[in-house]
Amino acid sequence: MVLYGQQLSRIVGLTRDQITTTGNITRLHLGTTPIDIPPPLDALLTSLAHQRRPYRGVGSPAQSPWLLTGLDPGRPLTAYQLGQRLQRAGIQPNRARRASLAHLAGQLPAAMLARPLNIAPTTAVRWVNTAGGDWNNYAAQLARQR
Repeated sequence: MVLYGQQLSRIVGLTRDQITTTGNITRLHLGTTPIDIPPPLDALLTSLAHQRRPYRGVGSPAQSPWLLTGLDPGRPLTAYQLGQRLQRAGIQPNRARRASLAHLAGQLPAAMLARPLNIAPTTAVRWVNTAGGDWNNYAAQLARQR
């Protein structure tokens, strides 16, 4: 959440299939373009994806597809539960998400921000404008450089 500005509701909906490792590169699939995960987060995410914690209740599935398994059989952790855990660790989820999006929006054009993070283009444009990014001449500058 802090690194890529994702909402808690999207984070708890992540499945193990959304994390792939090829060689030394770990990728997270949030939108249409996978994101390369930098170290040391890549090792933590890979470990979490390969961790198999079976449910113990009657009628529970043997394994869960969810990255963050919840207390209810076959269900992911809820956004509220994740938020509570983060707050106990001293992380304010809303503030961290806003800071992360503002940082990314200041470095990337809206079109490059929207696709990998799976956010609406209008949302990406709003974040870029809020962060003071000016990418109106980006395509022209890129063409001139080539």
